Amino acid sequence: MSFALDSWAVLRLLEGTEPAAGRVEQVLADSRPVMSWINLGEVFYIVRRDRGEDEAHEVVRDLRLRLDLDLPSEQRVLTAAAIKAEHPMAYADAFAAATAAAHDATLLTGDPELLVEGAPWRWEDLRSRGQRYRRVRDALLEDAYNAAVDAGDFDDTREWSEQTTAARRRRGRG
Repeated sequence: MSFALDSWAVLRLLEGTEPAAGRVEQVLADSRPVMSWINLGEVFYIVRRDRGEDEAHEVVRDLRLRLDLDLPSEQRVLTAAAIKAEHPMAYADAFAAATAAAHDATLLTGDPELLVEGAPWRWEDLRSRGQRYRRVRDALLEDAYNAAVDAGDFDDTREWSEQTTAARRRRGRG
């Protein structure tokens, strides 16, 4: 299996934020993941802003040794633009998605804009297990409520309605 990284994953690695940092380090130890130069540019400007230009150049130098960097072609630019047109996300995130899809790679990320069910790119959620658990719980709660509504067999209490409305908002559906 091949992997792609976005800036979210690399920044969590640099911060040492678990569980993302450990997973990215594991992938880097076992393979050479692909990353768009656009996303490496994101890492550069964030590190430069937070830690200075010398540190930013050092990070890029180190990452170049461990990554297969993808310089976007004309086709990749148009693919990223099409992804951006179809999905609410930052343009740079669309390059991460387009790069992952072009390389048939699983995108390692925790960026909610890229964690899209049914997307034309594969992804692995690097956020904490607690966040993933809550997302699954909310989806199950919403599905159970919708099934009860469809069957006409439910107690439409205010609390139940508020919970499902909150779940939809967190998932970007409300």
